[in-house]
Amino acid sequence: MLNQINREKTRSFGTIAIFAKPCNFGTACKPFGWPTIWIGVTTALACPFSDVWATVLRRGNMNKRFLYLTICFAAFAISAYADPLACQPGLVSSIANTTCTIGDKTLAFGDAAITGNNPFGLTTDQFTFIPDSSNPIAPSFQLVGTIVGTTVGGTTLSLQLNASAAAPLITGLTSSFVGDTPVPGTFTGGYTIFQGCDPTLTDCANANAGFAAAVCPATSNTCSDSFAADLAAFVNPISPSGFNVGYGAQADIGSVATVLSATFTINETASAVPEPSSVVLLGISLIGVLAGRKRLFKARKA
Repeated sequence: MLNQINREKTRSFGTIAIFAKPCNFGTACKPFGWPTIWIGVTTALACPFSDVWATVLRRGNMNKRFLYLTICFAAFAISAYADPLACQPGLVSSIANTTCTIGDKTLAFGDAAITGNNPFGLTTDQFTFIPDSSNPIAPSFQLVGTIVGTTVGGTTLSLQLNASAAAPLITGLTSSFVGDTPVPGTFTGGYTIFQGCDPTLTDCANANAGFAAAVCPATSNTCSDSFAADLAAFVNPISPSGFNVGYGAQADIGSVATVLSATFTINETASAVPEPSSVVLLGISLIGVLAGRKRLFKARKA
């Protein structure tokens, strides 16, 4: 009997463990973090070695074994696809050189810096990062902090960013800012920088509100642009030390422009298609539940 239990333990552990697939940045699945791995391994170990498992093996029939294994597997799968790496509000300096998720998008941030003219000695510690996953088809983040532009060169908060998605895919970018809208015919006003290209740098979108070189009107504080085709990932088009997310303000001599914050949105297709693994998980769970209910119904009828 002990050998049988050991064989069943090994078999069940193998069944659960095969779903612990690795994820790399840019692939169509969420990356594992140490919290996820710890929860998943704990669940996988606890299920087959628990007292309940031994009891089911001794007294239960195949339906009960299958139902229990389904519950163990579902618990592990849920922990594996949890979102332990969700982006958290904090200083821009703390989000730099980290990877986290907003909604179903994985964002890999690079260096953060104040570029251009910086007469007031601003640092990235004076700016706040706020993620927003409330809109399921447009996860976004906000950078908050006052920038006062007094020169034509402008003062810019810049942040490197690469992004990837599972399904649905990334279709475009949107940027907007709160502050002084650019004055036509002058260099005075606010602007954003939000650029992304596919990994080959051939399919790019520029959502640069108020920026003179943008594809959108230079007098607007909101700008949207789309990729030629849906992308699974976009990368920083300026390599190796450039920036493609940021906002700032500039002004002609004798003028002043102020920007308080900027919002950056990653647009995607309107309808989400369930991942194959999710469909399989749902199907197996339903089979397990139905099998258990059928057995219970027969027992009561007898």
